[in-house]
Amino acid sequence: MKYFHTVPGPAGPAARGKINSFREKGSLLLGSVDGNGRVEFLNAAWEDVIGSRAKVAAEQPLRELIPLDRAAADRLVNRLLDPTSHDPVEIDLQAGNGVRRRYLWHRRFEPDEQKMYIAGEEITGREAEK
Repeated sequence: MKYFHTVPGPAGPAARGKINSFREKGSLLLGSVDGNGRVEFLNAAWEDVIGSRAKVAAEQPLRELIPLDRAAADRLVNRLLDPTSHDPVEIDLQAGNGVRRRYLWHRRFEPDEQKMYIAGEEITGREAEK
C-alpha cells in the first residue's frame, strides 16, 4: 500500500511557488529517516513542533525527538521502522513550549535507498471532537 503518490499538475514558476510555499509553511510534518533510525531531513513545519531542535536534528536518532523514556521511544521507533507493517502509527511529540501533540504517521519505505519517508498529520484533540 502506498501512502504517497505523485499527482500530475501544472509545471512552471507558479507551480514551483506553490510547492515551495507548502514546504515552508505547511503543517504536515515531512521527513526522511535512514534504515538505522537516524533523521536525514525534516521540513520547516517541524520547527513549530520541536522548536530550534529541528535545525540540529539531522543525523540524530529519531527516538530523541519523542518525549518518552528511552525504552518506550525505542519501541515506537522500531514499530515505525518495521517494513512489514503498513499501518499508520500514532506518536506524541512535545513542542518547544512543553505542549504534547499527537500525530498519525504514515510512511513509505524505499529499500533501494535504504530510507523511509515519513509524513505526520496532527490528530491532537480529534477524540474530543467525535
